[in-house]
Amino acid sequence: MSSKPSPLSYGAFVNTNATTFKIHAPRSTRVHLVIFKLPNDETGVEHGMTKQDNGDFTIALNDIGVGTIYGFRLEGPFNDPDLIIADPYSKA
Repeated sequence: MSSKPSPLSYGAFVNTNATTFKIHAPRSTRVHLVIFKLPNDETGVEHGMTKQDNGDFTIALNDIGVGTIYGFRLEGPFNDPDLIIADPYSKA
């Protein structure tokens, strides 16, 4: 996770109050942020993200920091809701 936004401001950004996650998924109807406790966990805790008019989905969560393992579950006509994708803007 980064503390500085990328040029497009997508990915995960940690600040003193919360960590903000942002992904561009204009063809998705819903996106869930999935947080895992351990790298080999098969299931995680899902958090519904808010869709913006431009197709971005965002969420800010407290108590999530650097090193958190996460992915996105996308729903929509072109998505497999059983698949959790990695953040294309992650650094690791």
